Amino acid sequence: MNSIVEIREVKSKNEWSSFKNLPWVINKDDKKWVPPLKLSLNELFNLKSHPFWSTVSHGFFIAVKDKEVVGRIAVSIPKQNDKLIGHWGFLEAKEDVAVFDSLLKKAETLLGEKGCKKVVGPLNPGINYELGVLVDGFDHPPYFMLSHNPRYYDSYIKMAGHQKEKDFYSYIINKDEYNATSKINRVIDALTRRKKISIRTVDLKNFDEELKLLFNIYNDAFEKHWGFSAMPMDEFRYMAKDLNKIIDPDLIFFIYHDSEPAGFLLSLPNINEILIKIRDGKLFPFGFFKYWHHKSKVKTFRIITIAIKQKFQHLGLGSFLYQAVAKKSIEKGYLRAELSWVIENNVTMNKAAAEIGGKIYKTYRLYSKEI
Repeated sequence: MNSIVEIREVKSKNEWSSFKNLPWVINKDDKKWVPPLKLSLNELFNLKSHPFWSTVSHGFFIAVKDKEVVGRIAVSIPKQNDKLIGHWGFLEAKEDVAVFDSLLKKAETLLGEKGCKKVVGPLNPGINYELGVLVDGFDHPPYFMLSHNPRYYDSYIKMAGHQKEKDFYSYIINKDEYNATSKINRVIDALTRRKKISIRTVDLKNFDEELKLLFNIYNDAFEKHWGFSAMPMDEFRYMAKDLNKIIDPDLIFFIYHDSEPAGFLLSLPNINEILIKIRDGKLFPFGFFKYWHHKSKVKTFRIITIAIKQKFQHLGLGSFLYQAVAKKSIEKGYLRAELSWVIENNVTMNKAAAEIGGKIYKTYRLYSKEI
């Protein structure tokens, strides 16, 4: 006889510990999994200090079977929710379809009771953070701020009645395979002749002002993109506080059109090269030394965002940014970059990524269900 799966809301200290530590249980034998830093997890799940949680109603749950914690899930509903869509995320579960079914049914029930007509996930915790289930590309460790999970997640989520909403691609671009196409060069030449285009790297000495500039461009550029949710400035600043610790200022570019800020390219060193060696997720006492010893040896980076203001999106300014980051990264000894994630129906971006030598090597999936 099958054991009953019990879903419990996370309230006690022990339940929170089980919720946070479950990824180590699920992924302990997967050498491609990159453990998160527990310090960062504690900050993310600090419901009082992390600004994201003030923008949503939320709940956290664990699945218990035979007195063992075998799964977890979180649910959230934006406080401004005109689309009547609720979200689930942070799904982790052992290879048991009953556990997946119980967790997702709990999410559906709770979100339905709050008036949601559709659920979308996983968002960990929101669209501007980490998203999706890895469905292809298991043979390579993820780059920084990207997820990794066992292969059975996709089929078990579908068996629970959730279907693909959108796929997102990760492109790998090796140094020797980057292709500065004739089209890119023609665009650059034409814009250079007709317009005053300038590019500069980020100035960390004026970090607050640079952050405001990034914020304004970002919210303008992605306003009409699928699933976009404008990020409040306090949340944007909170995210940047952590990223500031690992920034390579030579990999972040602003582009100007006739002296007006027009866009930016944000890249970060792939510190997962280091974190994959810190299996317990603890910086202290020994992880700290591993981190600092290897920090200067990171040879890969992730292009996280290319954002161009809407009024300039027809000009092809991305060509300048691709050239700038390719040249600088090669000068600095980086061997490869990941461009991610690119939504499947962004024809322009997918075409550009392929033209410069990128190859899709990972696919992440969001799911949805009408309730």
